[in-house]
Amino acid sequence: MVTTQKRPTKDFHPRLKEVLEVVCVATGWNVAEAWIVNADKTALECGSAYFSNTTGLEQFRKLSERMTFASGIGLPGRVWSSKRPEWDADVSEMSENLFLRASLAREVGIKAGLGIPVLDRGEVRAVMVFYMLERKEQDRSLVDLILAAIELGLLMQSNVVSPSLLEDYS
Repeated sequence: MVTTQKRPTKDFHPRLKEVLEVVCVATGWNVAEAWIVNADKTALECGSAYFSNTTGLEQFRKLSERMTFASGIGLPGRVWSSKRPEWDADVSEMSENLFLRASLAREVGIKAGLGIPVLDRGEVRAVMVFYMLERKEQDRSLVDLILAAIELGLLMQSNVVSPSLLEDYS
């Protein structure tokens, strides 16, 4: 979990995309999406995203850009609702009820998924979701590395994240 301390500047979204790309390249994820809570706090909307040059991900990107998630629905919605990170070893094996893009994930080869909430004064402001093209069981050290990279990246990019506020992930 990442906790913000200040209201982000207007440069937050482009900087967030840079952070997502750095995290993906450094940790082996192929896709990263930032799902932002909309103004009336009824849904998550796709904000910044990073997609590797892997063939087939274009379809997933286009569908993601058109989607929204209510609290508790899909991986982003579950993370929003729980305010806790969630790791799924293989989202392509999940039902469409649990992972709304499961059939497309199967088609394009997306497997492991990780969602991480970004909190602002205890409320979820965004959910960062990462996907890779291989099945991967939960890896605590990888989650810790991603959490630290996101926090450090946002701190260095836009000074909106306070250091050392990561909570345990179980």
